[in-house]
Amino acid sequence: MKKLSEYDWYCDECHEYLNSQSGFDAYCGYWTCSNCGNSNKIGKSEILFDDHDDFSYEDEDEDEEMPECCSACGGPYPNCMTSCKLFDN
Repeated sequence: MKKLSEYDWYCDECHEYLNSQSGFDAYCGYWTCSNCGNSNKIGKSEILFDDHDDFSYEDEDEDEEMPECCSACGGPYPNCMTSCKLFDN
């Protein structure tokens, strides 16, 4: 397996290339995209292997959007619902 820094990392929200963003560290755990502010998980569990070669962002279900509170509090959905001050339950 390659080192985490040898993989290409992209923002889950805006698909911006994260590796070239100032200060990017592949061992940070989470990286906030400097383009859109989305918090992206960075780690071994996020790596797509050979069987995902045909992956593209166009395959994503566009109807399933992250609630605004997630980007506001930085908490990963759905865990943000219990801690986000903007989420009313």
